[in-house]
Amino acid sequence: MVYAYDSEADFAAMIETGADVGKWYEADDAADVAKVWLYKRFVTVGLTPAEIDIEPHGKLTPSFSRTSAVFRSLSTL
Repeated sequence: MVYAYDSEADFAAMIETGADVGKWYEADDAADVAKVWLYKRFVTVGLTPAEIDIEPHGKLTPSFSRTSAVFRSLSTL
């Protein structure tokens, strides 16, 4: 499987986003104890040379990629 339309691009890019469902943690502050819901969102950006074939089902494993994650919390007392 190869790219359609005979593109003259040097690289192919992929972007994948996602999040976990999170879980409760006990947050032990100096004054009181609270429960905190902590979850993670992430984005991965990858690059690969355009002459590499696309894997079955359109998946492309990048030659180079970076993932950035952000942790968010919701708290309750």
